[in-house]
Amino acid sequence: LPGMVRRMGGGAVLYSPMTSGPVAVRKQVVTAHDLFAVEHPEWFSPAFSRWYSWLWPILLRRVTRIVANSEYTRQRVLERYGPPDEKVVTCHFAHDERFAPLPAEEVERFRADRGLPEGYLLYLGSVEPRKNLVTLVAAWKRTLARQHGITLLVAGGAARREVYNAANSGAEALN
Repeated sequence: LPGMVRRMGGGAVLYSPMTSGPVAVRKQVVTAHDLFAVEHPEWFSPAFSRWYSWLWPILLRRVTRIVANSEYTRQRVLERYGPPDEKVVTCHFAHDERFAPLPAEEVERFRADRGLPEGYLLYLGSVEPRKNLVTLVAAWKRTLARQHGITLLVAGGAARREVYNAANSGAEALN
């Protein structure tokens, strides 16, 4: 990437969307999704956490802008690394008209085709400990939703049995 940016000329700016980027490129905008690898190294492999602990202080000093996907992440970057306020901007995930509610008939057809229950709460994401699914299941169990037949569905990534065992949940896993 550094070589490609140089060949593109002086006006080129590299956008790095995944919380990392090449430290050799100064004209770069990097996205900060979170600081978990640095602030919670126990959630990652030691090598991964060490790499981010080395990379982030250098990268954040060098880049042109840092885009945080939430005000919370922006504040964590400012507090932990101390860049000038104007260097870190918050940019929430975009909204698009494509993400509008579908007609009821399409929703019902989708639900029936996939064998989904009539009422459900869907968690879609990884099942890593940092996602705190144990708390999600505990909260679901305490709500009236469960008593009214709302099923908790967990989808995405390989479901780990220990998440469900720890919560004693009975939650369903979709693959």
